[in-house]
Amino acid sequence: FQPYGVYLNGFLHWVGQYGDSSTFIWAFDVEREHFHQLPLPPCYLDLDQLPSCLDLQETQFTLGVLNGCLSVTVRSCSTRNINVWMMKDYGISESWTKELEISNEALDSPTFARVLKFTEEGKVLLLNGSHLQAYTPGTRGVVMVEVDGIPSLIDECVHIPSFVRLRDIMSG
Repeated sequence: FQPYGVYLNGFLHWVGQYGDSSTFIWAFDVEREHFHQLPLPPCYLDLDQLPSCLDLQETQFTLGVLNGCLSVTVRSCSTRNINVWMMKDYGISESWTKELEISNEALDSPTFARVLKFTEEGKVLLLNGSHLQAYTPGTRGVVMVEVDGIPSLIDECVHIPSFVRLRDIMSG
C-alpha cells in the first residue's frame, strides 16, 4: 500500500488492517481528531479469500482523489490491468463505482500507471513510471504528453499539506 495518506472532505485517508485480517480505508477526522473506517470497493471485500493474488508485493493499490471523490486504483496481479473505482457518495459503500479499466496491452509498460485526472475531453491523464501520458478510453490508445515543449519525463513527489506556518518554522 502507499506510504502516505490522501486528504478529502476534512479527513486524511489511508489503507490499513484491523487485527490480523480485515483491511479497510481508515479516515482520520482532522477537526474532531476521531478515526473511522470506510469500506473498500466491492472487488476487495474478499481480501482474505484471495491471498495469492493480493500479496502486497504483487498487487499495487493506490488511494487518490478524482473529480472530488475518493478513488482506489488497483493493478491486478493476475491480468496486470488497471482498475479505477470511485466512491460517488462519500462514506456509502454502495456508491463505489468502477469508472475505468485500462488493459495491460494499452499501457505497454511494466510499471504502475497512476491515474491523475479525468479530462473534460474524456481522456485520462496518467503518470506511468516517470512519463506523463494521456489515455483515450474509446480508442484504448496512450500518447505521451508534452506541455509547452517540456518533455513528458517528470519526477513525482508527494505534497503533504501541513498546518504549520512556514513563518513559524523560519523564525524558530
